[in-house]
Amino acid sequence: MNKVYILETEYQSFCVACIKCIGM
Repeated sequence: MNKVYILETEYQSFCVACIKCIGM
């Protein structure tokens, strides 16, 4: 469960970074 949670949070952070770079 912990590994899955970490992967999900890292993926979300990665997506947010991409959106900020591309969108803004």
